[in-house]
Amino acid sequence: MIVLVASAAGAWLLVDHLRGHGDARPLPWRDLTEQTGPLVLPRAITREFISRPQLGGYLRASKGASVPRIDFPVWRAVLITLGPRSSTAYSLRVLGVTEERDRVVVSVRRGNASLRHPGRPRLTFPYRLITIPTTHKTIHLRWIKPAA
Repeated sequence: MIVLVASAAGAWLLVDHLRGHGDARPLPWRDLTEQTGPLVLPRAITREFISRPQLGGYLRASKGASVPRIDFPVWRAVLITLGPRSSTAYSLRVLGVTEERDRVVVSVRRGNASLRHPGRPRLTFPYRLITIPTTHKTIHLRWIKPAA
């Protein structure tokens, strides 16, 4: 009996894995980074906000930051940060947002400093603030490797 239950569970896990997270469909999104102004974000995070007071409370910790207009609860805000970096060569770019069966996937690309493109030495805090339609699905970041 135990072997039968274990076999059934294993088969279900295999089917679920092969099926993946379901068909992905693009979701509309908007980048509000420029409307926010410079932020000092001391650690790398990904965080979602479902209300203006929640977002405003978080952004007020950075002096000079503005809270952009967002139509909560129709949209939710997603903040993606890299934490402190030592040069202006570091960047963060959102490539797209898709909705899968059980999650929302945000595809992002990080730009790094290199010997060819070191940037200017300065403490920076690369981030992106985007809005996506409100769903009850979890947000997953998919890091896309930079082109070689």
